[in-house]
Amino acid sequence: GFRVNFGAVGVVGRYGATGATGATGAAGTSGAPQVSALFTGGGGGATILASVGVSSIVRNSPGGGVLNYTLNFTTPFANTNFSVHGQVYGNKWLGEIKASRTTSSITVQIKDLSGSDSDPGAGANVFILA
Repeated sequence: GFRVNFGAVGVVGRYGATGATGATGAAGTSGAPQVSALFTGGGGGATILASVGVSSIVRNSPGGGVLNYTLNFTTPFANTNFSVHGQVYGNKWLGEIKASRTTSSITVQIKDLSGSDSDPGAGANVFILA
């Protein structure tokens, strides 16, 4: 027959001492939105249901132009290097961000599924991360 012999397993050596703790890194951002708003809107204007860092929301009537909403910030950002995210309830979506982005406001469009301008109806949630 065939026979295999294995030698004894050696003893594991000790680990070295733990090194010194490194310097603490700079504080990062929490990832929480600096500005957020849940609102509804229609012909009568916009109604803020809940918000952080938003002083008002204005419905900009089309009047030959584009229907959109401007969110005015309570405290201006240092610059316009922030990202805008959103969700609209009920077969609609948050459209393009208009060129009127400033340190103190952002203007957004809401579209229905056919791509036409629309009011948010049941509600829109917009949040901004800087």
